[in-house]
Amino acid sequence: MSQSLILKSARDATRVFSKIVQKTLPISKNKLPPVPHLPHNVLRSCGFHNSAPNYSKFLFTDSHEWIKIDGDVGTIGITNYAQEQLGDIVFCELPEVATEFSKGDIFATVESVKAASDLYIPISGEVVEVNEKLVDTPAIINESPTEDGWLVMVKLTSSADDELSELLTQTDYEKTLN
Repeated sequence: MSQSLILKSARDATRVFSKIVQKTLPISKNKLPPVPHLPHNVLRSCGFHNSAPNYSKFLFTDSHEWIKIDGDVGTIGITNYAQEQLGDIVFCELPEVATEFSKGDIFATVESVKAASDLYIPISGEVVEVNEKLVDTPAIINESPTEDGWLVMVKLTSSADDELSELLTQTDYEKTLN
């Protein structure tokens, strides 16, 4: 009987590919060759058209929140690293629209099968929109943390420019993970 696989990400596809290579090649387990990331054309053929989000428009906190600025509104969520560390997210508590926050305030809480985690707003502002889909389906954060799994949209305050300069670029954020 064959097994069906549900691949949710490019990382899943690479892991499956790696396991297949390791099981089918007659190589000592102590000397397995490194398995490279799958080429983009292979990922596209498997249905992964956006295998790597473009983080160039994102800024990050060292507590693993991200913000993407569009005019005077910032969309905020948690990073892929954060959702991987949390595991399956089962509950998400979000603020009400029109709630005002100062940079560093707790603005939301996510709970997973492993732990609960407070989330800190990366910039001062007023909540103008909340991702209501997360109330019923918090696992969206696991499936798409930087796209469909966004948490809130915030209208930036006048101090936003100074606060934005304190956030991390993608390169700087990735250095904090090592």
